[in-house]
Amino acid sequence: MNRDSRELPKGARAIKRGWLLVRKGHWKKRWVVMEANGYLKWYNMKGSPKGGLKFKNSSYTCEHRVKSHHEFCFEISHRQWFRKMKFRANSQTEFNSWLRLIQRAITDADSMVPGNHKGSPSATHKLRNFAS
Repeated sequence: MNRDSRELPKGARAIKRGWLLVRKGHWKKRWVVMEANGYLKWYNMKGSPKGGLKFKNSSYTCEHRVKSHHEFCFEISHRQWFRKMKFRANSQTEFNSWLRLIQRAITDADSMVPGNHKGSPSATHKLRNFAS
């Protein structure tokens, strides 16, 4: 299956696509797509949807997973979740790219919440980027 030609929902635009390892129990290779509308979706090797997130506000965080014994790990959490979603890139470049992109999606979503302004401390205080 040609992942680059995967059909997206009408009106959706992918801003990044690529392979990441996703951990839910154990690590599995997934095709991950970040859409311009704030959706992060992942698919199995056969192209079947396996999960997704919609970044709506700053209740989400995306951080470098410092305690991991795996390189290039980051995790996405929500203040109401018991567990965190863990992702692993195959290079420092891909790690930095995905981490920055997801953090920006969270910040952009938060700027849409009434009373928050893009770049304000309330919109960015939860974001921590440990990658250079």
